[in-house]
Amino acid sequence: MELSVCAVIVLLVCWCGSTLAQDVIYYIDEELPNSTYIGNVMNDSNLFSAIGGADSNTLIFSTTDTEYAHYFRVNERTSDLYTNGNIDREIICEFSETCMIDIQIFAKSTLGSFFHILKINIFINDVNDHSPVFSRPTLTLPISESVLVGTSFAIDGAQDRDTSPEFSLRQYYLESGMETNNLPFSIQFVKHLDGSSTVRLFVTEALDRETQDSYIFEIIAADADQPPRRGKLLVTVRVTDVNDNVPTFDSNAYNCTVTEETGISSVIIKLNATDRDYGDNGLIKYKLSEHQSADIFALFEIQENTGEIRLKQKVVYSPGKLYNIIVEAYDNPIEGQSHATQTLVRVIVVNSGNNAPVIKINLLSKTSAAEVWENANIGTVVAYVVVEDHDVGKQGMTSCIIQAIDFDLQRIDMNRYQLLSLRNVDCIIKWVFLIFLYSLF
Repeated sequence: MELSVCAVIVLLVCWCGSTLAQDVIYYIDEELPNSTYIGNVMNDSNLFSAIGGADSNTLIFSTTDTEYAHYFRVNERTSDLYTNGNIDREIICEFSETCMIDIQIFAKSTLGSFFHILKINIFINDVNDHSPVFSRPTLTLPISESVLVGTSFAIDGAQDRDTSPEFSLRQYYLESGMETNNLPFSIQFVKHLDGSSTVRLFVTEALDRETQDSYIFEIIAADADQPPRRGKLLVTVRVTDVNDNVPTFDSNAYNCTVTEETGISSVIIKLNATDRDYGDNGLIKYKLSEHQSADIFALFEIQENTGEIRLKQKVVYSPGKLYNIIVEAYDNPIEGQSHATQTLVRVIVVNSGNNAPVIKINLLSKTSAAEVWENANIGTVVAYVVVEDHDVGKQGMTSCIIQAIDFDLQRIDMNRYQLLSLRNVDCIIKWVFLIFLYSLF
């Protein structure tokens, strides 16, 4: 009967002790050296007071086999708690802003029946032992110069394994050798639960490849520490070309001269046009405009890749005569609409030979022969004669005579003559005469 009463008393003491002994909370930093002292479990849990000191000298302590028990060790006699190896908060509490683990420590008497389980809650404080890290060190980003302002481009952001608000990724900003304010870009980001982030690079100004074809800058990821830990991504933006420029000739008009002796296929002039566009968009070809007279195409041709204009056949000098050639330069983009511009080439033919004169006779009648009425007076004009010689200087001077008895050739001016009758006739007679025309030199 006495044994039963003792058992009840012991159980009552144990139960009362369990109500007086407190759970213990410790706060420690991660990455502490091995065997760093944390605290005395018996004192911090008020266990000594809970058991009334009866079995305190006979207590031994040990950790239970729980998930995190191997990170700690407890002195069997003193109940001093120490770290046992490296404690990495990012491994134990990955993706969590708050890191709390619990272990259980047995306290039992080696002589008596006392046995108690103490619950130890350990909060692991973050230390700033990680910097934001990008998945790659450099990035080349092609952006078309036709991109609309406000367009954004997604970039894989940095990841910071520190997850506490004090030391995790806090901000992004741009750094450049030029004034950052002059960069036509801005940056925004969204932070994810796993510590990674998505960055969006926004175009804030219109791009013009012909003004600036590339931008080099760094995207900086910084955490919340002071001074912050930083990660860097070197970005090269290549501004890609669109066909937004028109070819331009060196001159709005060109002049060139040729002679009658200039050979067929001879280059008489070489044109040049440029295009500020890049690559295929800036390649220029040449052609004769389709909207001009047929004699231009008969006399001239142009090499489409070089801009060389050549003679297709020899030209003949004619005073005051020149040829106006309209030439077109056009680009040839792989995609999109071609652009073209025009210029005027004036070709002047210079006389350089001694060409035979040409006689043009107007018989002043409706038939194919000169006619004189029988009552016509002596000196009646029978025909009108024009002499043409395109040579210049002395080579263009001519003289004209007639071989006939009844008619005479009278000069009007340098190259015009009139044919006169020298006697009366009795009827209408159709006359045949021979005019000799020759150059004086």
